[in-house]
Amino acid sequence: MTTQPPPSKWAIARELVGLLLLPVGAFAVLFTLAELSVVHLVLALMAAVAGVAVTGGLIAGTSTTQLQRRVGATVAIGGYVSLTVCAFLFWHPLGNLACASALIAAGAWLTSEGRA
Repeated sequence: MTTQPPPSKWAIARELVGLLLLPVGAFAVLFTLAELSVVHLVLALMAAVAGVAVTGGLIAGTSTTQLQRRVGATVAIGGYVSLTVCAFLFWHPLGNLACASALIAAGAWLTSEGRA
């Protein structure tokens, strides 16, 4: 049986600060989305679904099981499609830019033989 050394005071302090920063950051994101919705509702939706797409990409990229990778990829693709729809609703050239960037990303992925 192995025992782990007790955590240092700095490790506990670092965890405590991290736990305090998480809700502050979440509140800041919600406040920013609320401010954007005052300007234009579609802008707030675009920011929200961009966050969903990035989160899905992070899940897909760091997961170990195939199910987790599939769920992450599905969330990322769904978020990007939603972002593209919101971009078209806000300003048509912005939607075209979103579609073009998806085509460029797919082409870069295919030329790299599917390696992320």
